[in-house]
Amino acid sequence: APLGLRWRGLSVLAVAQAKFFTMRILRLVKACRAVSRCQAAQPIYVARRYAGHSKWANIRHKKAAEDVKKSALFAKLGQEIRTAVRVGDSRDPTQNARLASVLDKAKKAGLPKDVIARAVEGKSDTNLETVFYEGFAPGGIAVRIEARTDSRNRTAARVRHILSKHGGELGALGSVTWLFDRRGVVDVADANSAAVLDVAAEAGAEDVVDDDDGGARVYCPPDEVAQVRDALEDSGFLVADTVILYEPRELIEVPEDKPAGSVTW
Repeated sequence: APLGLRWRGLSVLAVAQAKFFTMRILRLVKACRAVSRCQAAQPIYVARRYAGHSKWANIRHKKAAEDVKKSALFAKLGQEIRTAVRVGDSRDPTQNARLASVLDKAKKAGLPKDVIARAVEGKSDTNLETVFYEGFAPGGIAVRIEARTDSRNRTAARVRHILSKHGGELGALGSVTWLFDRRGVVDVADANSAAVLDVAAEAGAEDVVDDDDGGARVYCPPDEVAQVRDALEDSGFLVADTVILYEPRELIEVPEDKPAGSVTW
């Protein structure tokens, strides 16, 4: 074929191929624009985490906090049982008034029976002893402090620091003990002193007074606190608490220039 026709055929073919690829590219661009418009029209959802708005999370955190408090309470009660056994020199609650009081408190708190049994047997990984300190709070108020520790020197330094920090001072042994009487106390709920007087007196109580919560407080010798408690419960009274404590013989008013917060720590 002549050379001119040959070049003309190549030109026509190149133009046809260019048109073909141009159309393909235009269709592709048009399709991409359509997809972009569809995606833009659809709402976009973003997952967010809201702290404190989950019911189950709140329950979990609340239960965890309650478990921590219960664990601390159980540990404290277990140590109190072991201390009561050691101080009272008896594992029999009928012969150890302090142990009877602590056992009653442990049962009301829900302490498991096996834990109570181990504590009564004195099984523990720690060797703590009970120590007493005496001193004066701001305003000349006498205080008697009971502590359980594995280091007398460390605890004495800590107590001395707390007293001096709040305007008090640590006294010598026996400096304020004579101002207190060791007594058993049984708190009765929803009953006045007149209602429980006869039952408490027959059981060995020394005094019955009304408390500020609408109940009655029964005082008795420490060795008879379990007997008084059982007699009141057998008579249908609701015993709220039983404890052995050192009752002050005389109460004094806190001076006005000494706020209550500096006396109670």
